[in-house]
Amino acid sequence: MDHFGHYFVKENGQRVKIWVLCICCLYTRAINLKICRDLSTAEFLRAFQLHCFEFGLPELCLSDLGSQLVAGANIVSDYLKDVKTRLFLQENGVSSVNFQQYYKGNSRLGSMIETCVKLCKRLIHGSVKNNVLEFREFEFFIFQTVHLVNKRPIAFREALRDKDPNVPEPITPENLIRGYDLLSCNIIPNLHPITQGEDTPWLPDKQPGNVKDSYKGLSDVRA
Repeated sequence: MDHFGHYFVKENGQRVKIWVLCICCLYTRAINLKICRDLSTAEFLRAFQLHCFEFGLPELCLSDLGSQLVAGANIVSDYLKDVKTRLFLQENGVSSVNFQQYYKGNSRLGSMIETCVKLCKRLIHGSVKNNVLEFREFEFFIFQTVHLVNKRPIAFREALRDKDPNVPEPITPENLIRGYDLLSCNIIPNLHPITQGEDTPWLPDKQPGNVKDSYKGLSDVRA
């Protein structure tokens, strides 16, 4: 887990700062983002609770030594030490969450969270750029970022697409979490106004044979 930001948004006619908590799964490489009003312990706990509502209680949480992260981890750990709470977790086969913090730049974290933060910031900046959005609009872009970033390929599966052994089908975090690929579409008319003349039609510049050759070359290098 790590925070990134800040970003400016408009709320009730005023510019306010907000941050984003980035939570990355070490097993699936899935990313979840939660907006935080500030860098307080209370806001971190709220964001962490919302994440647990969606995905359940994590087994292990790694972070740097951010003061709000350390304080929040201590509060959660102390609360889960309650006898009745521990009994409830045991009855449901759930392990109590284990928090571990490392100093910034520690190699044991593998720089994965920094990579995930960079991916998300790139997507957000591509949509928002330097505009100051209304809070609800920015919140929408955060949900859209989570939706898009979890469609990125992280590996190749053995069952190949179209029964063609030369074109592997990618595995995505979304597929690992849901078990299937979620259809990506806008269902609200004029949700994102399109300015005429800005978009150019996409045309493939490579034939399938070139893709197969490129993949074969990559396979040789890996071997």
